[in-house]
Amino acid sequence: MRVRHVGIALALVGGLAVPAVAPVAAATPLHTIGVVDTANGYWYLRDAIGATTGFYFGNPGDLPFIGDWDCDGVDTPGLYRQSDGFVYLRNSNTQGLADVEFFFGNPGDRPVAGDLNGDGCDTVSIFRPSDATVHVINHLGSAGTGLGAADFSFAFGSASHTAMAADYDGDGVDEVGMHDRSAATVTYLPSLELPAEVIPFGNPYDSLVAGDWSGSGSTRLGVFRPVDGAFHLDGITSPVAYGNGALVPVAGNFGPLPGGGAAPPALPTVAVVAGSSGPLVAQLQQMLAARGFLRVASDGNYGSATRQAVMAFHKDQGLTRSWDWQAADWARLAAYAGPDIPNRPDEPNRLEVDLGKQVAYLVENGIVTAIVPISSGNGSLFEGQNDSLIRARTPRGDFKIQRHINGLRISYLGVLYKPWYFSGGYAIHGSPSVPSYPASHGCIRIPNWEADWMDGHLFVGMPFHVYD
Repeated sequence: MRVRHVGIALALVGGLAVPAVAPVAAATPLHTIGVVDTANGYWYLRDAIGATTGFYFGNPGDLPFIGDWDCDGVDTPGLYRQSDGFVYLRNSNTQGLADVEFFFGNPGDRPVAGDLNGDGCDTVSIFRPSDATVHVINHLGSAGTGLGAADFSFAFGSASHTAMAADYDGDGVDEVGMHDRSAATVTYLPSLELPAEVIPFGNPYDSLVAGDWSGSGSTRLGVFRPVDGAFHLDGITSPVAYGNGALVPVAGNFGPLPGGGAAPPALPTVAVVAGSSGPLVAQLQQMLAARGFLRVASDGNYGSATRQAVMAFHKDQGLTRSWDWQAADWARLAAYAGPDIPNRPDEPNRLEVDLGKQVAYLVENGIVTAIVPISSGNGSLFEGQNDSLIRARTPRGDFKIQRHINGLRISYLGVLYKPWYFSGGYAIHGSPSVPSYPASHGCIRIPNWEADWMDGHLFVGMPFHVYD
């Protein structure tokens, strides 16, 4: 998506940049907003008068984006499937199969859609979080084939950034920008020969969008704020409430839309407790899964796996360690931008264990893919081998996984289910009891179902870091 940028005088109001002058009357097609439910692949697109057009496109977990793929001036859906690098593009804002499909990049890459060479057509480049590089390609593929090598690549941003292309400097060509959600800044490269420019914009944990909101022909930024489920658009004085923080925002010139669809639901604001079931629990499960806290099927029942995922979220956020989902947790989870863990670019695949938080983080291809509740050594004395007394302390330090037993192991440290050993007899292993506090003899307990899932993700030799 590309619109001309003619310069904006910005003032900062309430953490959001807004223009110092009123917008001019509409002269070009308005860009509007939408949201995508990535749990089921449903798109909600809003037209200029507020009517919603809804349709299904994509599979759960696909990354959605918008662009003009056939150069007709209308922006339509695109999807990137991180598991295999496949791109699926549709040339109309309707339900149906992809009109164009191809693959580009590696598993774990993220899409960057835009017109990066100024020819009036959008293409799909990629940002690779594992080594913080952008790989640009200025044409589309077809027939499910690969695009081959990128036209050019460059290092930019970090694994925690969100890449978005827009005409940041008004030269008629999109540039790649990096949105730091935690710092509420956008950094873009005018060219590979010029230094990066930094724009403070929005509030922490907002999501960035760009478009011509007034029809003036000027690119303006905007944000979708998860905590209030509203778009705050540069040049539009009032927030536009649309959707909720569990949904992914999109924006573009969608062309004529038929309307007639139901508007997206608002974010719930009620507590969920043991014994709850139904669509509300299913929505919570989908949100937890999308952010790495849950790895079992969404069945609408607030059972053990969901309660442990809730506990992991509370631990990660430093909240009261409750097994119940609090009413205020919906907004917190919607705004969640990922954990604060050490940056180790030379170790894209590793396990991080934070004993203070009692949480383990699995990193794959530079991305945190699983956030798992743990219970570590409780510091008490217990009887070990040969009647010796041993302090129940989990080893700290930088290790590598040494070996794995795909079954039960009974030792002086207890009963270990599918243990992965990282220091002598100490392992991370499955257990039927993983309380909210340190309770083990020194090993790192995780729920049994997490140990089953980890079997396909850990490996001997994987870096393993344990710290307070």
